[in-house]
Amino acid sequence: MSAFHTFTEAQKVAVRRHLGYPAIGNGDNAFFSYLHHNEYAVLEFRLANLTDEDAALIVGRFLPNLDKLDQALIDASCGLDTDEAGIWKRNKNELRDREALYLREAQALAGHIGVPFGPARSACGPNIRVIV
Repeated sequence: MSAFHTFTEAQKVAVRRHLGYPAIGNGDNAFFSYLHHNEYAVLEFRLANLTDEDAALIVGRFLPNLDKLDQALIDASCGLDTDEAGIWKRNKNELRDREALYLREAQALAGHIGVPFGPARSACGPNIRVIV
């Protein structure tokens, strides 16, 4: 069995962002910290305790793919103002199709880690419950 992997802060931020979890913030803002969300605490625990092999899959496959798919959503905006130009016709479903691919990959990452989507993706998965 491999030792546990330590993600960089940037990698953890990327995982949180792609899965729809809010930024942790600093210690002065404790109410918004992951300690108040069951699923957020599970995410942080799992990220801190993944094997090197699991982490390599996240860092080597999921994060680069999600970054590319996310950028493709932004790039798709270049053609939104034009329906037709010469023989070129815009795919009116491009943004929806790209978002579906992005969400599919993000869901696969969530499944690999074993957590639901966070609140920013609540329309795509379970909501996070607040502990009071």
